[in-house]
Amino acid sequence: MNIGNIGTFLRQARKEKGLTQGNVADALGVSAQAVSKWERGENLPDVTYFPDLAKLYDCGVEQILQAGRDEPERQFDNLLKRVQSQMDDVLNSLFDDDGDYEYALDELLPYTNAVQRRKIAFKILEREEYGNLELMTAYMSSELKSDLLGQLLAISEYEAIEDIMPTLTRKHRDIIAGWFEKVQTDLSIIENFLPFFDKYQLEKIRRIYYEQNDDKL
Repeated sequence: MNIGNIGTFLRQARKEKGLTQGNVADALGVSAQAVSKWERGENLPDVTYFPDLAKLYDCGVEQILQAGRDEPERQFDNLLKRVQSQMDDVLNSLFDDDGDYEYALDELLPYTNAVQRRKIAFKILEREEYGNLELMTAYMSSELKSDLLGQLLAISEYEAIEDIMPTLTRKHRDIIAGWFEKVQTDLSIIENFLPFFDKYQLEKIRRIYYEQNDDKL
């Protein structure tokens, strides 16, 4: 983070609005000396001032932070945005091909955004190629994992769930334990999941299956 660049941005933004350092200081409840230090790049404003600065200068907080990125970083960010804007066409072409796409997908995933990753995950589900979901786990949000988990449980695709279990959080494991508590499932399937459950989740499953099978897990 280049705080000198942020200082330059703040100074230019202030001047464009026709404000003095004193005007800014009064608006934020700080000293004019503090504003001067920000603009000289001696230090950064406290994070709590960024929304007020953005409002005062009619810009976004992200614009202020973006100004602090060094030129190579900004160039990479711009390149990444261009790549992501074309990624939908690339992914459509990838899945239109009947051949293997795992290697290409592994290379492309780091450059996809959240919306594109969701599309990829549900395309894999649609094609019933559940084993390929494991390729995506490092790039999935917790929300996406929850949604996929619900889909996989609904179709009893337990093997695919086993593959991604090491990447799931306690919240996700609670969903699985709750499913086993609610839905009659073969004990040989549940056995594969037991090492991932904590004692509370195990007790939840143990209780209902002890009642239903007259046997303890």
